[in-house]
Amino acid sequence: MIAVGATNSSNVITDFSERAGTAQNNFLVAPGENIFTTLNNGGYTTVDGTSFSAPFVAGAAACLSSGFRC
Repeated sequence: MIAVGATNSSNVITDFSERAGTAQNNFLVAPGENIFTTLNNGGYTTVDGTSFSAPFVAGAAACLSSGFRC
């Protein structure tokens, strides 16, 4: 299990982010504020949320599990 939190551009955990709680040994944070992304109907926007932090954390976890062969 990996608990995911979101950070802002100052690398501070955001107000809306989850906190580690009892999962502090399995807690990773990643950018989650003002993330530039695509819209379903075309175009681009910025969004906030731990859902946008999760792909960063998944990539980091993949690198760690591969023994840093990224």
